[in-house]
Amino acid sequence: MSREVNGTVARDLEGSDAVDEKSLVHPLKNILNRLRWDSKESPEDYLITYRHRGAPDDIKQVRASLIQRLGKSYFIIQGETGEETLIPFHRILEIHNTAKNSAIWISRKR
Repeated sequence: MSREVNGTVARDLEGSDAVDEKSLVHPLKNILNRLRWDSKESPEDYLITYRHRGAPDDIKQVRASLIQRLGKSYFIIQGETGEETLIPFHRILEIHNTAKNSAIWISRKR
Protein backbone atom coordinates (compact mmCIF):
# COMPACT_ATOMS: atom_id res chain seq x y z
CA MET A 1 0.00 0.00 0.00
CA SER A 2 1.26 3.51 -0.70
CA ARG A 3 0.14 7.07 -0.05
CA GLU A 4 1.48 10.55 -0.59
CA VAL A 5 3.19 12.39 2.25
CA ASN A 6 4.87 15.77 1.68
CA GLY A 7 4.59 15.24 -2.07
CA THR A 8 6.43 11.90 -1.84
CA VAL A 9 4.87 8.50 -2.29
CA ALA A 10 5.59 6.37 0.76
CA ARG A 11 5.33 2.60 0.60
CA ASP A 12 5.22 0.47 3.72
CA LEU A 13 7.61 -2.49 3.59
CA GLU A 14 4.96 -4.89 4.87
CA GLY A 15 2.26 -3.56 2.57
CA SER A 16 0.00 -2.25 5.35
CA ASP A 17 -1.51 1.23 5.54
CA ALA A 18 0.68 2.21 8.51
CA VAL A 19 3.33 4.69 7.40
CA ASP A 20 5.51 6.40 9.97
CA GLU A 21 5.45 9.98 8.64
CA LYS A 22 8.19 10.99 11.09
CA SER A 23 10.66 8.64 9.43
CA LEU A 24 10.15 10.11 5.94
CA VAL A 25 12.80 12.51 4.69
CA HIS A 26 11.57 15.77 3.17
CA PRO A 27 12.15 15.75 -0.62
CA LEU A 28 14.01 19.08 -0.42
CA LYS A 29 16.39 17.64 2.16
CA ASN A 30 17.23 14.87 -0.31
CA ILE A 31 17.89 17.40 -3.08
CA LEU A 32 20.02 19.69 -0.89
CA ASN A 33 21.99 16.74 0.50
CA ARG A 34 22.73 15.62 -3.05
CA LEU A 35 23.94 19.12 -3.99
CA ARG A 36 26.23 19.23 -0.95
CA TRP A 37 27.67 15.72 -0.96
CA ASP A 38 27.47 14.29 -4.50
CA SER A 39 30.91 14.67 -6.10
CA LYS A 40 29.22 15.08 -9.52
CA GLU A 41 27.49 18.27 -8.36
CA SER A 42 28.94 21.71 -7.71
CA PRO A 43 26.93 23.60 -5.05
CA GLU A 44 28.19 26.89 -6.48
CA ASP A 45 26.12 26.16 -9.62
CA TYR A 46 22.81 26.13 -7.73
CA LEU A 47 20.78 29.17 -6.75
CA ILE A 48 18.09 28.77 -4.07
CA THR A 49 15.24 31.30 -4.23
CA TYR A 50 13.21 31.64 -1.06
CA ARG A 51 10.57 33.82 0.56
CA HIS A 52 12.12 36.37 2.94
CA ARG A 53 9.79 38.96 4.41
CA GLY A 54 11.28 42.42 4.27
CA ALA A 55 13.53 41.77 1.27
CA PRO A 56 12.69 43.43 -2.07
CA ASP A 57 9.58 41.61 -3.39
CA ASP A 58 9.88 39.40 -0.25
CA ILE A 59 12.35 37.17 -2.14
CA LYS A 60 16.03 36.38 -1.59
CA GLN A 61 18.51 34.13 -3.37
CA VAL A 62 21.54 32.26 -2.06
CA ARG A 63 24.02 29.81 -3.54
CA ALA A 64 23.76 26.23 -2.31
CA SER A 65 27.46 26.49 -1.43
CA LEU A 66 26.49 28.73 1.54
CA ILE A 67 24.58 25.91 3.25
CA GLN A 68 26.27 25.06 6.55
CA ARG A 69 23.80 22.50 7.94
CA LEU A 70 20.60 20.70 7.02
CA GLY A 71 17.89 19.93 9.53
CA LYS A 72 14.75 17.87 9.21
CA SER A 73 12.73 20.75 7.76
CA TYR A 74 15.23 23.60 7.34
CA PHE A 75 18.72 24.58 6.23
CA ILE A 76 21.19 27.03 7.75
CA ILE A 77 23.35 29.41 5.76
CA GLN A 78 26.22 31.54 6.96
CA GLY A 79 26.06 35.19 5.91
CA GLU A 80 28.90 37.45 4.84
CA THR A 81 29.38 38.74 8.39
CA GLY A 82 29.37 35.24 9.91
CA GLU A 83 25.80 35.24 11.22
CA GLU A 84 23.75 32.08 10.73
CA THR A 85 20.27 32.19 9.20
CA LEU A 86 17.78 29.33 9.46
CA ILE A 87 15.54 28.93 6.39
CA PRO A 88 12.57 26.53 6.60
CA PHE A 89 12.02 24.32 3.55
CA HIS A 90 8.45 25.63 3.10
CA ARG A 91 9.90 29.04 2.16
CA ILE A 92 11.92 27.68 -0.78
CA LEU A 93 10.37 28.75 -4.07
CA GLU A 94 12.89 27.34 -6.54
CA ILE A 95 16.27 25.65 -6.91
CA HIS A 96 17.93 26.59 -10.17
CA ASN A 97 21.04 25.15 -11.84
CA THR A 98 22.75 28.25 -13.23
CA ALA A 99 25.32 26.23 -15.22
CA LYS A 100 22.59 24.45 -17.20
CA ASN A 101 20.02 27.26 -16.90
CA SER A 102 17.33 24.90 -15.63
CA ALA A 103 15.15 24.62 -12.56
CA ILE A 104 15.59 21.36 -10.68
CA TRP A 105 12.80 22.11 -8.19
CA ILE A 106 9.87 24.58 -8.25
CA SER A 107 7.37 25.06 -5.44
CA ARG A 108 3.73 24.38 -6.25
CA LYS A 109 2.81 27.31 -3.94
CA ARG A 110 4.52 29.99 -6.04
